[in-house]
Amino acid sequence: MPIYSGGGGGSGSVPALAAATVSLTSGNITTVSTTFVDLTGVTVTLSTGARRALVVFNASASNSTAGNACYFDIAIDGTRQGGTNGLIESDSGSNGLTQNASFTYLTPVLTSASHTIKIQWRVNANTGTVVASTTSPVALMVAELLQTT
Repeated sequence: MPIYSGGGGGSGSVPALAAATVSLTSGNITTVSTTFVDLTGVTVTLSTGARRALVVFNASASNSTAGNACYFDIAIDGTRQGGTNGLIESDSGSNGLTQNASFTYLTPVLTSASHTIKIQWRVNANTGTVVASTTSPVALMVAELLQTT
């Protein structure tokens, strides 16, 4: 059985850790919302201990008009984690230019409970598109970590 340091100098068995994923491989997603809305289909629910989780989001996005952007954020149990513009901004240098909108995020310590984690997004103007295809999938992976501080 694997041994790990529990942080207090002791050791023991590695606890079972939660993980959840979702992947979209067809059907581009669009929005014209200038306020954060759920990215359709990109939600996971998992039960964790009182630990941090690592969130990995993979996507390609574009705005229909040059100089405008798509903004992405994570909502944990309904609370967005980023500021006014979320955690990441994906600018379009030219009309409809697809940009990498992927990021990782280390959550604060979560409560020992079931948690719903969603990707939310918005645009500052015009139409935003997230590409969902077999060659450019949208993916969300959340993995509970041993980290408790």
